[in-house]
Amino acid sequence: MVSTSWQEHRPTPVARWLLRLTVLAVPRGAIRDRYREEFVMEIGGLPRRSQVRQAASLLIASRRLRVAINEGCPRPAEQTARDGRAPERGRGGAAPPPRDAARWRAVASSPL
Repeated sequence: MVSTSWQEHRPTPVARWLLRLTVLAVPRGAIRDRYREEFVMEIGGLPRRSQVRQAASLLIASRRLRVAINEGCPRPAEQTARDGRAPERGRGGAAPPPRDAARWRAVASSPL
């Protein structure tokens, strides 16, 4: 029988500290509570040795998350209507920077 108690999915102390810093970037209110819960469950489900690394990764990405939440992420149709052309999509859905197109292709084609 698999137990799913809170104690078994509790992040390590260092991972919890990193998650506290991470959610500070998210706007206050219900959305912050939602992300806090989601991050804790995601980190808690990982092996203990991977929790700090993943929590640090979330902290690094927290600024981009805040920008995405505050500005909203345009859907491809909205972006097409805005600039009149189809959006280019690279790895992760991001449009490649025009100056570094060759470098972008090399990075996008490399295995994760």
